[in-house]
Amino acid sequence: MTYNEQPSSVCGSLSAMIYQAYDSASSNSDFVYKFEVYVWNGTAVKPATPVVTIEKNPDVYAGRRAKIDISRIALQYTSKNKFNVGSYQADIGEGACYVIVDVTGYWNDGANQTTTSSSNRIVVTRGYTYVDEGFNASYTPTLVLTDKTTLYVTTDTINEYLWYDANNIQTISVGSTTATSNPVADSGTEIQGIDIRQLMEAEGVWGTDSTITFNGTGGSKDIEVKFECSTRYGSYTILYLNKYGVYESFTCNGVTNEIESISRENMQSAIFNTTALDNAWSYGVRQKNYYNVNAMRSRIVNTNWLPESHNEIIRQIQLSEALYYATSDFNYACNIVDNQIQYKTATNEKLIQYTMQLEYAQPVINSIVR
Repeated sequence: MTYNEQPSSVCGSLSAMIYQAYDSASSNSDFVYKFEVYVWNGTAVKPATPVVTIEKNPDVYAGRRAKIDISRIALQYTSKNKFNVGSYQADIGEGACYVIVDVTGYWNDGANQTTTSSSNRIVVTRGYTYVDEGFNASYTPTLVLTDKTTLYVTTDTINEYLWYDANNIQTISVGSTTATSNPVADSGTEIQGIDIRQLMEAEGVWGTDSTITFNGTGGSKDIEVKFECSTRYGSYTILYLNKYGVYESFTCNGVTNEIESISRENMQSAIFNTTALDNAWSYGVRQKNYYNVNAMRSRIVNTNWLPESHNEIIRQIQLSEALYYATSDFNYACNIVDNQIQYKTATNEKLIQYTMQLEYAQPVINSIVR
């Protein structure tokens, strides 16, 4: 039994995760492939029993191979609510899980079987890949899980998180200050993050353009940090779940406005007393009544001037399934209201700036949860 297709290294459960197997014994007329899927959070030891068993007949149009997609199974084991905002060195926690798939072939009503083959063990996050990257595209050899090469921040930036593969990165440094990654003990520590602001404050260079260096056995990566002048509107941070399944920071430094959208229904009340049926109408009696009054709060945010390379970052914010609007006091869960965006280029627009509408993910009125 061999695998013709399987994911490798770290990959995202929001995209397809294809496992395809083949065995020459599949030429038997009643041959069946039995896939046993193991998905778990915790140490690297494979559990004793699979979470799902899938049986597939050979595909006669694909050389009698069989394939399964387990992305929706793995997705159930990766959480969106797993990040402690404000921590200096965080780990991904339940934002990642391990996956192994075993496959065995059976024929003659189970009297014969092939040797069980195990896939490689992979780490799965709540990320995704683009169609043009192909099936089972992994994050390797990305050492730092971001598509930014430069961080544009202000001295008012609340936090600025970057995440990395802790198997390949051991230290993160700026100047003479170094943070050491924690040992990888389970799926929750495979990917770790660091607040760049706290690292730079420890070095005493917050407010000064600097270079953050991620060092490890897998190589090194430099990320530039550039400071912009704060506007009179003040800067604010958006935390968004990026394509790699980690919460990345984005600093907005433009005008921001808060708005509320209100919905209500109304009913007509009787204009007579219910007891004597005499006329109860006066200017003080409410004939038209509102009920089911609700409101949603939104915030219009504007970026500062961006390089064209940040179009990919705006794209990931738009596609993110989880965002937070971060202030010094609160972190508000938000959703993107905009359903389309026109990407700008330096050739056409010269200066690039984006406007987005974020809707808070809770209503203004605290409602009963049914």
